Amino acid sequence: MNTSPDTDSYTSTVTTGPGGAMTDHVGVITGDLTVRTTLTDDQRSTRVAVQ
Repeated sequence: MNTSPDTDSYTSTVTTGPGGAMTDHVGVITGDLTVRTTLTDDQRSTRVAVQ
C-alpha cells in the first residue's frame, strides 16, 4: 500500500516473521511494522526506515 503522494518514496505495512526483526537500538521487534523506502536526492540509492 503506497501511502505517499510522490513517486520518490513508498510506505507499506509488513508483519515480522518468526523471530522478529533485529534492530541496533532496541534489539528484536515483532508484530506489524511500517517500512518506508525513500529515493535519495541523487536518485542513485535509497533510504529505508522501519517503525
